[in-house]
Amino acid sequence: GCQMPVGALGRVSGDSLELLGVVASADGQRILRDTIRGSSALPVEVGVELGKRLLAAGAAQLLGPVLPPARS
Repeated sequence: GCQMPVGALGRVSGDSLELLGVVASADGQRILRDTIRGSSALPVEVGVELGKRLLAAGAAQLLGPVLPPARS
């Protein structure tokens, strides 16, 4: 929703996609950022990988109970 402290910015240059992601705690005290580069022909895969990296870094804990349960 629009109340979640998350964001992303994508930049395409030729065949390359750079995706920047950010997740913050609701109070803004903790912020996670990461950047990934990949093929502009595979934007979903690049986004999924960035999401996995942010989750591994603790994004789920920052977002708390608003996230649905993870699927296998």
